[in-house]
Amino acid sequence: MVLLMAVAPTVEPIAIGRPEDLVRLADSLPPHRLVKVLPTSDPSPEDSSLVWVGYTPQELVIYARLYQRGIKASSRRRDAPALLEGKEDHIRVVLNTKGWGVSSARYTVLVNPLGTVGDYYGHSQWDGENYARANIYDWGWDVLVRISFSTLDYVRQPWGFNISRTIMAKAELQMLSPNLKGDPALDAKLLLDWDRIVPRRALDVVLIPSFRLQSEADSTWDGALRSRRIVPMAGFTLRGKRGRSELLDLTVLPDFSDVDVDIKEFQLNRLPIDYPEKRPYFTEGQNYAPDRRLIRTRNLVQPLFGVKFYSAHRRNDLYVNALRDMYLGSVAFGRGTWRPTAEVSLASSFVITDSSDYQVFGGDGMIYVRPLNVSLYSAYHRNFPLNAGRLSLHVDRDVDAGLSFAAWYVRTDDGFLSPYNVRAINFDNVATYGLWMGYNQFYMPFGRSLVLRSGVEYNKQSSLDGTVLSEGGRGYYFIWIPPWSVSGSLNMYYYGYLRHLYHYDALYGIEDFTARYAVLSLPSYYASEWESVSLRVGFGRYLGHAMRSLSLQVQISPFGVNTGFLLYRYNTVLDDLTVYQYYGEIPLGRNVLLKPYLNYTEDRANDDFYLEGNMIVLWEPRPLTGVYLAMNKRLTGNSPQALHHSYEKEVFKVQVRLKVW
Repeated sequence: MVLLMAVAPTVEPIAIGRPEDLVRLADSLPPHRLVKVLPTSDPSPEDSSLVWVGYTPQELVIYARLYQRGIKASSRRRDAPALLEGKEDHIRVVLNTKGWGVSSARYTVLVNPLGTVGDYYGHSQWDGENYARANIYDWGWDVLVRISFSTLDYVRQPWGFNISRTIMAKAELQMLSPNLKGDPALDAKLLLDWDRIVPRRALDVVLIPSFRLQSEADSTWDGALRSRRIVPMAGFTLRGKRGRSELLDLTVLPDFSDVDVDIKEFQLNRLPIDYPEKRPYFTEGQNYAPDRRLIRTRNLVQPLFGVKFYSAHRRNDLYVNALRDMYLGSVAFGRGTWRPTAEVSLASSFVITDSSDYQVFGGDGMIYVRPLNVSLYSAYHRNFPLNAGRLSLHVDRDVDAGLSFAAWYVRTDDGFLSPYNVRAINFDNVATYGLWMGYNQFYMPFGRSLVLRSGVEYNKQSSLDGTVLSEGGRGYYFIWIPPWSVSGSLNMYYYGYLRHLYHYDALYGIEDFTARYAVLSLPSYYASEWESVSLRVGFGRYLGHAMRSLSLQVQISPFGVNTGFLLYRYNTVLDDLTVYQYYGEIPLGRNVLLKPYLNYTEDRANDDFYLEGNMIVLWEPRPLTGVYLAMNKRLTGNSPQALHHSYEKEVFKVQVRLKVW
């Protein structure tokens, strides 16, 4: 790919009194034009993008007119994954606030045609002060973006600056300063009159109080609901931020739960208390290193307090929390990370309870030697009836194009009381090691894109009790946007899986359980996050019997209403499972969203049938402020005709962000 501009352009924003002045003056001012860089280069694309840049003493202001036919966007909540991952139409503004050519201070703001904002500074948890207003017209859409100077950590010299735009229907990327290498030195220079800008505050302090009223009732063996339990909960978080550099959170009786859990993915990683299920995963929070799970429990009674600290530029962090658990009692856990250089990260973690049932002290380190990541983790578990430990070594190389690989070694001598199901788990000197290799290739035949990926994986595990597990797999994956396609892409993948399990038993000798399994994704259609169809089938053999699976997912967005359907079927000699799901997002007004969810499951192997429905109504006028109402009802039984009430729950939550300083 040849850059269309050999020299990065210079952008001098227009001084204005109010943000709306830029919209009013746009027709009388020369615009900046974005150029097309993918899938082919074109300095004058058919769907043009006109941009005006201005600033007030408090804000940087960007106004854009973006011409196109048809809109592919569905996200309506701040920092929505589809928006942050670039899976829908959007405009992206990038600021290198530490100066032109510096990448360590990149602040990114994304806005889709619905006016939804996503931003990140290393990670999406770092929210800035910004505002966006978007409108959709017959010719396309326009957007006004305002970025406050007060919460940016910046220097008084030219910033790096770039604007890009993605048109999903044509897989088209446009940029102000064409830059496919991610090199900030190729971005435009943004020149500001610093004497006109109000200096930023040294410290921002906000108070985030929350109140939650929860009502729930479960059933007796005959299906009669017990008396309803009503539990009020209130707490607050005091947050201090120094520009984009440092953050300190102090929480007291916090309600970490995200009422609007994305149920269809069955992944609860936002520290929920017990809605819709009691399975929170506690990690040190989202930062620059991968999350490491510290404790998992289904028996959380109540969070007590917490402390969280991040230093963005030094990349140091500390996370400590305390809670009450039904089985573990009072629990304190935390993790601290120190990064002496950009290539080295050292950390320690702990879990302490008021009994000897579950005590963990660990440490880990990571070294980044381009292009390799090397990480080492060691933990000491003080449990009964033995003291135990764990050691792991992991090396990986992950690139978008070319050869990627990962190798790992884990040795565990561990026995502990499982905090999520109160069952003793023992790993007696178990060693696990594995290797994964993959190759990615990017092609552009006929002006359209084709991505090929292939990989192999091997795992082996052994222990002193004679259990030996070996497994391996190979996969092939490709995405193709055909030349005649104007609204989506086709993708397909195949993954083969072979597993051998040898278990030594003193009475019966060695038993060999072999599983061969393959997953085939048939040509699937993808146009945007809520316009897709995917079909996957699995087949193989396990314990001498057939193993089959089927997954069909359809997502459509008629009249702006996001709707999804899922059918899942899994059948082996031990399992006979069928799941039907409906879920959606229905806009009811500005910042008001209704999220229905319905799940019907048939587990015929265990004669277990249940029907579950959730409905969540939320109003989020601005970040960290909202009103939430959630309702859950579950029916269970041993046949479809004998379903009875087993659980009901209602949650009302109010949270507000108050500026203190």
